[in-house]
Amino acid sequence: IQGAELVVTNDTGTSHIACGVKTPSIVVHLGSDASRWAPRDREHHRLVSVDVPCRPCEHRVCPIDFPCAMNLP
Repeated sequence: IQGAELVVTNDTGTSHIACGVKTPSIVVHLGSDASRWAPRDREHHRLVSVDVPCRPCEHRVCPIDFPCAMNLP
């Protein structure tokens, strides 16, 4: 991660490592609460998500066909 020019991830752990070593990242947030888990430096760590009323989600399998993922641009 430290040697990368950019990290693209949906994993908050990976995004925090990228933040810690100052590697820019794009973080895809599906059902998680971005205000809680996303890196605070939004200039170097961009978020990609769709606003859905069911967030934050605690389901392992989505009961309503994954609108958070299927509606990503």
